[in-house]
Amino acid sequence: MAHIILWNSYEFTRHSIVRPLGPHQLASWLNSQGYSVKVIDFSSLMTTSELVNITKKFIDDDTLAIGVSNTFWDSEQSKTIEPDWVSRARGFLENLYPRLDWLLGGSRNSYLTLHLKMKWNIFAGYSEDNLLKYLDEKSRSLKFRKPFDIQCNKGHYLDGMHIQSSEVLPIELSRGCQFKCRFCRFAELGKKKNTYIRDYALMKDEFISNYERFGTTRYMMMDDTSNESIEKLEALAKISTDLPFKLEWVGYVRLDLIGNKPYTADLLLDAGLRACYFGIESFHPVASQVVGKGWNGKHGKDFLLKVKDKWGDRVAIEVGLIAGLNGESEQDLYNTQRWCFDNNIYSWRWTALSISRHPEQLWKSEFDLEYEKYGYRFSPGENYDWTSDYWTRQKAIDIASKLNEERRQFVYLNPWHAAFVASLGYSFDELFTKKNHELDYDTLNNQTKVFLQNYIKSQGS
Repeated sequence: MAHIILWNSYEFTRHSIVRPLGPHQLASWLNSQGYSVKVIDFSSLMTTSELVNITKKFIDDDTLAIGVSNTFWDSEQSKTIEPDWVSRARGFLENLYPRLDWLLGGSRNSYLTLHLKMKWNIFAGYSEDNLLKYLDEKSRSLKFRKPFDIQCNKGHYLDGMHIQSSEVLPIELSRGCQFKCRFCRFAELGKKKNTYIRDYALMKDEFISNYERFGTTRYMMMDDTSNESIEKLEALAKISTDLPFKLEWVGYVRLDLIGNKPYTADLLLDAGLRACYFGIESFHPVASQVVGKGWNGKHGKDFLLKVKDKWGDRVAIEVGLIAGLNGESEQDLYNTQRWCFDNNIYSWRWTALSISRHPEQLWKSEFDLEYEKYGYRFSPGENYDWTSDYWTRQKAIDIASKLNEERRQFVYLNPWHAAFVASLGYSFDELFTKKNHELDYDTLNNQTKVFLQNYIKSQGS
């Protein structure tokens, strides 16, 4: 039985096992504050009856609400309606338990229409404190509560989750970013160095706890910048050395931080890095300055090849690139594409520049706030469809899509795709030698179905 039930889902893949971190982080925190929480993973992959039956098992007189995150809902559809799997299961349960509240968290809450907002209790931003306050008010608890602090977060996955030893679990070691890239909408941008980082003893404790209970040895580091400081890397390398297993992880890494201190490339290996995402955004000398990453425009190509050569097949690399930055032409993007092909870059991905002036957007980038300063414009009444002397939003979307399609059959699995598939029991070593089209998706789909049915069985449906 549970005070609150959280449906957890990742809706962009049906051939791998993915457990987004957010609901598990909330469950661990709320559990430490005296509330029972049930996370139901893979909710979007279940039939309505399966999801309803599992949910019913954890509802009793003390249950207050069912919560869902829209972070991984389809971006266009989720502005006006929730996915079918949510609305169908919710419809059944509302008839059975009309007293329950329905809570909606996640990154897309800023974009919802008024009609959809009216159907949910909305939780915006980090929900640890807001959700605890909600539960305290509903249960009439008068306890004094200290706010959530990532530095003191014990963060353990709860038991009863049917977590298998092969899975690559998401984990959060820190929050926020020391930098302020002008396109970025993440929270806690520009934080002071070595702040919002978990106590290193608690990090080690969670690694060991997950290993002893589930056999977990592999992780997705959800930190905005895994290599944000020397102190953090040294601590993580020391923890990795002291663990009773070989730690392996994928994460977000800044190339310029390695470039400024090249020896940290070895520290990352010692810490267990197996795959990373470099947010390069642009190798163009002007566009890189526009986006706030001028180092990449001057040194990015040369140093990326040095790191690629140093790491060899021990670390898989993906490069993130943006279409639509002022100063960079369409031909410049084609030239970058050609350079990636010619230099056998492991994987790269194009994303169209996003700028919004929607008044309800929770977190705003510098481009969102000062788009005119950087040469971008909006028509009256328009909040998303920007233009500039170089680009339009639609042109950036079209070219990014075209370039991604062109490179898709040639690149290897990106770090996140590899981690998702690895959760089905594959080693990183064997996956890092495969390109996207070389995967046997029929076999992966069947393996996912078997895992899902075992999970559903373990939950008592």
